[in-house]
Amino acid sequence: SFIMFDVRTLIIFMIAAAFILLIEMIVLARIFPQQRYLKIWILAYFILILSLIGFALRGLVSDFISIVVANSLIIVVFYCEIWASEILIKRYRYRFWQFSAGLILYAILFFYWSDVSPNFPIRVILSSTVIGALSFSFGWIMWRRGGLKYRNCKWIGALMMTNAVLVCTRMVSLIDAPVFVSIMAPSNLAIYSLWRSILVAVLFGFFVILLALEIDAKETDRSGG
Repeated sequence: SFIMFDVRTLIIFMIAAAFILLIEMIVLARIFPQQRYLKIWILAYFILILSLIGFALRGLVSDFISIVVANSLIIVVFYCEIWASEILIKRYRYRFWQFSAGLILYAILFFYWSDVSPNFPIRVILSSTVIGALSFSFGWIMWRRGGLKYRNCKWIGALMMTNAVLVCTRMVSLIDAPVFVSIMAPSNLAIYSLWRSILVAVLFGFFVILLALEIDAKETDRSGG
């Protein structure tokens, strides 16, 4: 079938992909220590692995950890992506306190609609909207600002804005029609989301390598070799 793997197997694949990306960022940060944004991406992928472990432990640990904490950590990952992009473009507009307040509100709402008054459709809308917005913001910064200096920023930007659109299409599953009820059932929705995440992670890792090499080449040219 098209789905091929169950959710837990795909989460393990995603953990492996995130671990490879983490190692990639560590290696790139060691090779190009002057590229400070890479250190933030190391943090991002470490947090992503923790989040994925939480998802993988669904049913073995409390829903608070596997749903609320794991989903909240995904939001932190996207904030780290934006944080890294601000360092890359040398704008340094982090909005840490605004993000912290938003994260707390997100976690409270997710807790309410998962533990207090379980409501899967509302959780889909909440996570799709917030993650989609953060992914698009990251992509827009890379495309619009980073792309002025580095060609590969445009590729990363295009990838993350496309990801934002795909994330938001999860809300199609809420349409009350037989075709969507069967194709976009919660289990299938999780599988589609994981396949998308794995593909985005692979492409992101590829473009980051190209970006690091491009930045190093331009800095070498500016310094006269």
